[in-house]
Amino acid sequence: MRPNLPRYVQRIKAKGADYLYFRRHGQRWRLPDDAASPEFQRAYLELLARTDVEPAPRRVGDGSVAALIRDYRSSDEFLALRPKTQHDYLRMLDILASIEHHPADAVRRRHVRELRKALAGKGRSQQLFSQVASLLFNFGVDNDYCENNPAAHMRRPDRAKAYKAWTEEDCAAFEKSQPARQALTAYMLGRYTGQRRGDVLKMARNAYDGTLIAVKPSKTERHSDDNEQLLIPAHMRLKAYLAALPKDALLFVVDEAGRAVEETTFSKDFRAALNAAGLKHLHFHGLRHTAGMALAEAGCTEKEIMAVLGHKTLAMVQKYTQGARRRRLASSAIAKLEGTRTERESGKLEE
Repeated sequence: MRPNLPRYVQRIKAKGADYLYFRRHGQRWRLPDDAASPEFQRAYLELLARTDVEPAPRRVGDGSVAALIRDYRSSDEFLALRPKTQHDYLRMLDILASIEHHPADAVRRRHVRELRKALAGKGRSQQLFSQVASLLFNFGVDNDYCENNPAAHMRRPDRAKAYKAWTEEDCAAFEKSQPARQALTAYMLGRYTGQRRGDVLKMARNAYDGTLIAVKPSKTERHSDDNEQLLIPAHMRLKAYLAALPKDALLFVVDEAGRAVEETTFSKDFRAALNAAGLKHLHFHGLRHTAGMALAEAGCTEKEIMAVLGHKTLAMVQKYTQGARRRRLASSAIAKLEGTRTERESGKLEE
């Protein structure tokens, strides 16, 4: 059982003996070993009174990178971001900690490239760091911290690989591997609605009427309507699957106790399920591409695909439709070629 020690006091074992220390504000002092003794009480109260002052805040130099980050974090641009995006941006801003005391106008492009090396081998993280650094220094230019943006239009040293779409064989292998229910439920929702991982984990039962699933995407392009939601008809396979799930949870994707699953925990569990199924090359986000390709192959228009996936621009959707169109044209071309007399005759094997 943990001893009932006063606040800021901790017991440390060393060389077979127990020692009591008072730790506060990054410092520590040795206390008498008997927490019930009068000597201990006197020493403890003296230290408590002596340290009962908050440490002076660290001074942030005017015009420094630290001051720039401070002001950017309190800006309308940053506060308008969604919480998860803010969290991701802060992780990237932490990488600038090693130069935060330097003047912002002294930062050069080579310094940004050098900091980015800490993310070597992580193409997407490097891309995000470049993006956040560029946004930060754009803010700096607009607010007289610096004259130029040293992170503008940085070339990526290694292009981030696109998430691979799941094939029919991949999907069959995953289903056959009998993953945990939360992984299988998320897979079914991802495959047949094409939504992102975070949105799949938030899908609630009361947003599904047995035919349509209402989804409010958490990641949308700039200038989109914050109140906009998607109404996605459930595929017949998804309908049957959802109908068979227990009805005692508020969300579709829940743990064994019926509680919501945190995104980081889900990612680790889903990765383990993919590895167990022999699908180490795949990611959950690939299901979004699978859904887009399936819709395009079915002959859906770009507008129809956008209505399901929630894209606001045609750029991404056209990758699906153009690929499907090329395959249909190629099939049509070969069928025509095989239908010509010359090809029919040349196809006969000589005996």
